[in-house]
Amino acid sequence: MMIWLGRLIYRIATLSYFWGIRLVAPFHSKAALWTKGRRDIQQHLRQLPERRSLTIWMHCASLGEFEQGRPLLEAIRNRYPAATILLTFFSPSGYEVRKQFQGADAVTYLPLDTPSGAARFLDTARPDIAIFIKYEFWYFCLRELHNRKIPVFLFAGIFRPQQIFFRWYGAFHRSMLQLYAAILVQNISSQHLLESVGIKSTVAPDLRFDRVLDIARQPVHIEVMQRMREQGPVLICGSTWPEDDAVILKAYKSTLRSQGFRLILAPHLVDAVHIQKVMQLYGSTAVRFSEQYSGTQVPEMLILDSIGVLASAYRYAHFAFIGGAWGAGLHNTLEAAVYGIPVVFGKNYSKFNEAVELITAGAGFSVADATELEAVLLKLHGDEVQYLQSSSAAAAYVQERSGGTLKALAALAPYLSVKS
Repeated sequence: MMIWLGRLIYRIATLSYFWGIRLVAPFHSKAALWTKGRRDIQQHLRQLPERRSLTIWMHCASLGEFEQGRPLLEAIRNRYPAATILLTFFSPSGYEVRKQFQGADAVTYLPLDTPSGAARFLDTARPDIAIFIKYEFWYFCLRELHNRKIPVFLFAGIFRPQQIFFRWYGAFHRSMLQLYAAILVQNISSQHLLESVGIKSTVAPDLRFDRVLDIARQPVHIEVMQRMREQGPVLICGSTWPEDDAVILKAYKSTLRSQGFRLILAPHLVDAVHIQKVMQLYGSTAVRFSEQYSGTQVPEMLILDSIGVLASAYRYAHFAFIGGAWGAGLHNTLEAAVYGIPVVFGKNYSKFNEAVELITAGAGFSVADATELEAVLLKLHGDEVQYLQSSSAAAAYVQERSGGTLKALAALAPYLSVKS
């Protein structure tokens, strides 16, 4: 009874979400992209070769999950070069950035999760194996895969006691977990939660550790950032929101500027309107990265106004501040930590496992306001021993947790060897 009722509520909620998006699409650019993209799914799927021996489908909610799964996708491509790879997204923020991704044979959206939508999608896609990253639980899609005996894997999963799977009324959602061939989770607490409801899983490192290590190994030279680093301490502020900017700017004007700090700022939103607001906020000393600044003077503040630069830019920093922990949700701390620099963020970080662990390791620091931000940065800057300890701890934290890609490949291997 509870499963039947849960399925009915799920169906109603899914359709309500769809029609809600359709209604706001004329007034909301992201909703419009979401709607239009789903009209083009079958056209995109026709890019897949008609004759294929092995088709692997990876689904990611958005850009962050794609970057998480990317090391695995690239490892599959290297190990099984004849395989056909399909990549799908739920959100436009993932699809629009990676729709030209060369590591996949086709890139498209996940269709609305209905019985007919799932069946039509799989009829055309014809995957042999499906891989979902982190948080993806789509009932009708999972059921259709199961009915067709197509193994589906959940990698880099993370679970918390508050989730519906572990509530008394969560029978329907628990039934989805039984449809996976294997589940790899990021930590032991997730494994114990799944065990409490009768679901087996394996603990494996977060795939993002392998991804940031890959990025850090790539040769990159950004001249203007190199000159900034040579002039004094550089603070990179990554994926910031207005709440973050208010704290950063106050700390900078109060003491950091007089101590010789230079800022590299990477707003989370890089549309023209938002970048203009950021430029006005930080003042005339701020320079856009896209202007290809080449003057002899070194800028005090550099604004990254394009996507794809931040992850490599962290290598030029002495300190990193990661945005989102005063509102939208803390962004990627690992992209900074991999370079062996102390990582600072706001106060709302408890749901982010890597932030908690970085603090425990002595590599992460949470601040409540501008005064605390100043205090942390000035103490680290003035205490070489503590700075080196924190830096070493950050680099070691990432390095010690690599290897998630190999574990994921090992889970896939029995199925891939049969199909390839």
